[in-house]
Amino acid sequence: IPGAPTSVSLAAITLFENRPSGTLAGTLSSTSDDPNATFTYSLVTGTGSTDNASFVINGNQLQTASSLNYENKQSYQIRVRSTTQFGFSLDQTFTVNLSDVNETPTLNAIANQRI
Repeated sequence: IPGAPTSVSLAAITLFENRPSGTLAGTLSSTSDDPNATFTYSLVTGTGSTDNASFVINGNQLQTASSLNYENKQSYQIRVRSTTQFGFSLDQTFTVNLSDVNETPTLNAIANQRI
């Protein structure tokens, strides 16, 4: 279909755990047979949308919706829809990987003890 998206890509960047909400996870782009096509992006439900709630899309940027913790989950599945100004769309699923960081150790409170 002339003007329909032919591919959707995510240029992911290294996403470290414990970063604040709104942290950039990558940039979305699309191609079409129409060189004048413009694209908008949204997270949609369907196969591969398990972790959509953990992310938001702002323009063509995929950002975190909250602070993510590597010890709880290392990779996230999202489903993105690219839609042209003509109303044609293409869905694509992506895996977003989270990178672990060396966290500051903590000690549990120790009550007075007699040895």
